[in-house]
Amino acid sequence: MKFTLSWLKEHLETNSSLDEITNNLTEIGLEVEDIINPEKDLEDFIVGKILTSEKHPNADRLSVCKVDIGNEIKEVVCGAPNAKEGLLTIYAPLGSIIPKSKMVIQKTKIRDIVSYGMLCSGDELNIDNENEGIIEIKKAKAGDKASTALGDLDPVIEIAITPNRPDCLGVYGIARDLAAKGLGRLKVTKINTLKSHEESIPVYTKSTKNNNFCNIFAGRLIEGIENKESPDWLKNRLEKIGLRSINAVVDITNFLTYDRGRPLHAYNSDLISKDIGARLAKTGEKIKALDGKEYILDEETCVIADSEKVLGIAGIIGGEEFGSEIETKNIFLESAFFDPIHIARTGRKLNINSDARYRFERGTDPNFVLEGLDIATEMILDICGGKASKTSIALHEDFKNNEINFDIKLIEKISGIKISSKDIKKILLSLGFEIDKNFKITVPSWRPDVSLPIDIVEEVIRIYGLNNVESIPLKNSEQPSKPILTNSQKNTNLIRRNLASRGLIENISYSFVSSEFSDLSPKGRKPIQLLNPISEELSDMRASPLISLISNFRENKNRGFNDIGIYEIGPGFSGPKPGQQNSIAAGLRTGIYKSTGTERHWQGNEKADVFDVKSDVFSYFDLINIPNDSYTYVIPGSDWYHPGRSANIVSGKGGILASFGEIHPKILSKLNIPSCVGFEIYLDEILKVINTQNDNKEFTFYNLQAVKRDFSFDIPMNISSSILIDAINSCKIDLIDDIKLFDQFILENSKKSLAVEVTIQPKKETLKDNEIDSICEKIIKAIEKATSGKLRSL
Repeated sequence: MKFTLSWLKEHLETNSSLDEITNNLTEIGLEVEDIINPEKDLEDFIVGKILTSEKHPNADRLSVCKVDIGNEIKEVVCGAPNAKEGLLTIYAPLGSIIPKSKMVIQKTKIRDIVSYGMLCSGDELNIDNENEGIIEIKKAKAGDKASTALGDLDPVIEIAITPNRPDCLGVYGIARDLAAKGLGRLKVTKINTLKSHEESIPVYTKSTKNNNFCNIFAGRLIEGIENKESPDWLKNRLEKIGLRSINAVVDITNFLTYDRGRPLHAYNSDLISKDIGARLAKTGEKIKALDGKEYILDEETCVIADSEKVLGIAGIIGGEEFGSEIETKNIFLESAFFDPIHIARTGRKLNINSDARYRFERGTDPNFVLEGLDIATEMILDICGGKASKTSIALHEDFKNNEINFDIKLIEKISGIKISSKDIKKILLSLGFEIDKNFKITVPSWRPDVSLPIDIVEEVIRIYGLNNVESIPLKNSEQPSKPILTNSQKNTNLIRRNLASRGLIENISYSFVSSEFSDLSPKGRKPIQLLNPISEELSDMRASPLISLISNFRENKNRGFNDIGIYEIGPGFSGPKPGQQNSIAAGLRTGIYKSTGTERHWQGNEKADVFDVKSDVFSYFDLINIPNDSYTYVIPGSDWYHPGRSANIVSGKGGILASFGEIHPKILSKLNIPSCVGFEIYLDEILKVINTQNDNKEFTFYNLQAVKRDFSFDIPMNISSSILIDAINSCKIDLIDDIKLFDQFILENSKKSLAVEVTIQPKKETLKDNEIDSICEKIIKAIEKATSGKLRSL
């Protein structure tokens, strides 16, 4: 939402500075996204007078200008067609910053001639400019400040409006909030009673019992107008916020959209047959809209139509043939209240974005339909002349303001801030709420977001100011008696830190995926199709975050990034019903993005493989102390993975704790991506195991130096590395903290050599040499017995 400072002051009587206004906007929940303040941006710019302008010797479209800047003459190379002798313009000296491009002006050689500065156009300075080329100034002298010479430099403010604040989609609503904050007095707009000369065109609204798509439809005929170019004040106000001036009638409707959050539409009444109103379209009806596109409508689309044809898509966009052109003499001015959900659904279905839709789908003020119509009518009569008819109204239902029985003690209970009842009343009354003696609050019609007592608390606190909250440390007796985080939340935080520590980058994405993944999903885990998707690319609920990671990798690969390691923690959906949602931590490694980093690895520095993602899974298992004997491997893993290079890790009770492996070749082929490996950890099943163990111990760090010992064994070829590792674990030595396989090579006589690194972690005191030797001896004997192998080196 953009507006100028002068526009705001049309509704707010204030002496506050721009900084005070913008700071307070953010404090009351209207976050300032951008401020364009030409006066500040042009502090270093000055007026320059072109003394001579000669053709550049080495370029046809460039001129070499001698520019008087007050105290000296500068030579500037310029490409503007209007750079002529005697012209006063804006000169950017060396070191100044161009507001739009943020380019720093430097001494530059252009086709062998050095340019000392720059002559500026209006676009480069973010200001209006009637001329093509550089700015032309009529009254000034060389060396004057640019801000003084240019005159009206109205700052433009852009704020972010949350979806629940449709009242602030008009400058008047923003002014009301600032007045409530104490930054000035809200100016009340007086609406004159209009004299009418005849009846208008009959209107209707054909809402049904089950589809109240239009609750109020009103309009009036205005005849004999002289549509023209808008006056400068109106044209400049719209152009300052990025809107294009079209003609007076259209500009007035656009002005009301931004000034009061009240969209209107003006139809050429000479093209309307009999009556006009809102109805549902007939399947197959077509309309060519103002954006130049033709839309095919269905029976769920609300349209504005006369007795013969569709004139516009209600609350979204008008028809191209029936708009107000400069030649239009008679118009029908429409103002209505449309159902927000219906407008949002129609807009998404037809993929049309407009200022009208943006406001209607958030909820406009139903009690301002007629007032907005009167304000626009008066402006049209003032600017374009003509005669206005009586207002025709079709009303489907009366609107009743919400009423809330409010206990003022709730404010202190929720926020911890004690505010007097007098101040609470003052804040609420300034926002337009009505309060009776029992503190029964009537919510204004422009605030559809306020329906509960907690909403009243929020209104009072945001205006009172969170900066007024005193910071008081909790006393020991006030410390929470229950843990702040649940076990599930703690576990999620733990695995997030664990995966990040292994070099994976967190991915955050929608729970929606493209329908192309439906054919790739495992049996029984097909994505659920949405009835009303945001877009075609986000049409299904995903079965696992792994889908989003694969999609993310494809996008990265298309941009030349082939080596990535990413993870995501989020929901996977097995069905549309409650309870058919699982919390999953998924990861994906591609290219040479391995888990081992600079550590020794028995495969060397090669591409990520199934052992890397297996290592990712077991690093987390080790962290939460899941014992090796509490799970088994089931090969292959789920249908996402290669049937011969994947596995499921299954708990003793049959629940799948995790899956890992290479992504299935069918998926790689269909998506045209290279080989990659992934994993899924099912956090809900993990919690069951943790709760069964009843082990709430935190991960313990020891301040004693760990001892590492390497063992190399010659063993038969058919003995797997897991047997060697299990043999070490069978020693039942509590001090063994970690076991890593780091080398393998093939020997003669059907044998191989495996090397492992064993980490021994002292817990109470530093180990002596004989104690370490004793542990090593037990490890050697256990391995030789289990593998029939021999120690090669220690």
